Amino acid sequence: MLSQLVTVFISFIRGTPIIVQLYLTYNGIPLLLKFINQEYGTDYNINAVPAMLFVLVTFAFNEAAYNSETIRAALQSVNKGQIEAAESLGMTYLQVLKRVIMPQALVVAIPPLGNALIGLLKGTSLAFVAGVIEMTAKGKIISGSNFRFFEVYLALAIIYWVMTIIIEQLLRYMERRFSIPDSAQAVNRSGWFSWGRRGI
Repeated sequence: MLSQLVTVFISFIRGTPIIVQLYLTYNGIPLLLKFINQEYGTDYNINAVPAMLFVLVTFAFNEAAYNSETIRAALQSVNKGQIEAAESLGMTYLQVLKRVIMPQALVVAIPPLGNALIGLLKGTSLAFVAGVIEMTAKGKIISGSNFRFFEVYLALAIIYWVMTIIIEQLLRYMERRFSIPDSAQAVNRSGWFSWGRRGI
């Protein structure tokens, strides 16, 4: 039952535009609070709900739906033989998860998760529909007051570009940090390869 609900949730999120999801959340959360107030006699102030909450809920659900498939594929990419070998050595499931599955799955998951993070950064420009004044919305306000549309949007594009470059550099560092070295390179670094070449 739970698996079917998750499948429907993922299908719905992936099959609808995020701006529609924002509108649904923006109008749905107040309706939900109103229903709870009527059903359970609570006194939640619907008007006091911050606009940022709608944005956070929408983007959290959206990213969860997309990234769940990425994480699932990364976990399934780990060789089952290695898992069985670790279990045969007496490791518990948590030890296998920590020492075998997660290190390898992380290497596979970092690039697509990084792309999702960059997409999320640029997608925050849609937060304006929920009344949140973020960078793009601020750019619209400034350009509307001084009519310097090109300069404002050029500056906005450069800001997004710089932020994207920073994220890309962090992702490259993480990929290098968590990558599993080539067996030949690892042997060479450890000294065994050069030791063998000396004929000892």
